[in-house]
Amino acid sequence: MQKKWVLVEEDEMELPLENFQLQTSPALLVEVRMANGQWPREQPPEDFRNFKVGQIIDAMDTVKKWYESTVRAVREDEVFIHFNQWPDRWDEWIARDSDRLQPRGTHTSGPRRKRAYRSYMNHQSGEPPVKGAVGLRNLGNTCFMNSCLQCVASTPPLIEYMQSGA
Repeated sequence: MQKKWVLVEEDEMELPLENFQLQTSPALLVEVRMANGQWPREQPPEDFRNFKVGQIIDAMDTVKKWYESTVRAVREDEVFIHFNQWPDRWDEWIARDSDRLQPRGTHTSGPRRKRAYRSYMNHQSGEPPVKGAVGLRNLGNTCFMNSCLQCVASTPPLIEYMQSGA
C-alpha cells in the first residue's frame, strides 16, 4: 500500500524516494525539524504588524492603489512607508492597525515597474512610396492635432496646391 506521507529519519536522508513507497505525485514537501524539536509548520505565524525597518509589505496609497512598500520608520502607533519605485515625496505615516497595510504579496506581485517609453526621436528619411504619402509622428500628446492635420491634408485642393510646388 502506498503512503500519502512519510517521516524520514536523518539516517535515511540519502535513500532514494522509491524506498518509501510514496503515492505518485508531482509535489514533494521536504521539511526539516528545527533545533527545538518542532516542525516549522507548527510555529505560530509571526504577526506581520510587528514592523521592522526595512520590512517589505503591501501598502495602499491615498488613491486606493496597492504597491509593494518598504517600512522606513516605526513608531508605537504608526509606520512610515515608502512606496517602492516612487519618489520619496509620496512616503507617508500610516496607522499601524490600518487595513492599508498587508503582508507582502497579498495585493501585489512584486515592485511596480516603470513604464518603458518609446523614443519618438527616430527620424526616418527617404522617398515616400507615393507622392504626398507621408504621415506625422505622434509625440505623445499631439494625437488630436495630428488627426486634424491629417484631415486637412486629405482635402483635394490642398493636396493639389502642395504637390504643385507653388
